Amino acid sequence: MRLARSASLLPALAALMLLPGCHKASTPAKNLDQMDAALVDSAGNRQLASAIRVDPHRGMPVVTEGASNCLSGLVYANDWAAKLPADLPMHPQAKLQEAAGHDGACKARVASFAVAGDRAAVLDWYRTRAQAGGYETEREDKNGDWVLAGTRKDVIFVITIGTPARGATPVDYVWTEGA
Repeated sequence: MRLARSASLLPALAALMLLPGCHKASTPAKNLDQMDAALVDSAGNRQLASAIRVDPHRGMPVVTEGASNCLSGLVYANDWAAKLPADLPMHPQAKLQEAAGHDGACKARVASFAVAGDRAAVLDWYRTRAQAGGYETEREDKNGDWVLAGTRKDVIFVITIGTPARGATPVDYVWTEGA
């Protein structure tokens, strides 16, 4: 994770960060691509999407300076990883690489870590906890990464599980509440 000045788009993450405001209980489930298209189509959502880009080396979300959304103003410190929600914590075998977050009207937690072993086990571990925590979840493949995203009231999470390398599975975790 690093702060950047680029304005490339990561519509999937931007759309998922806005799901609670757009989710209606009577709406049939859509896949992430359909949600991306619908949500990024408004002016406010395009502004949010323009504040997020993908780090070309790791494929992880990066928030640009001046972003006016829940991910702006992140404070980088490893302590934020310990503040992930109790029902969806950092994986117990994770080796933390970096973390950030902030509190306020909109809380945000972002963590990057690696987990030894199989990424299917990492996905199952998070999916099981998310469903037990009452989150509505969706799983998709994006450019070789596995993305597990979910919502519960005004809480959103996006967990990107990368391709294992040298025995470790890279994980990028974004969680917000409020806004």
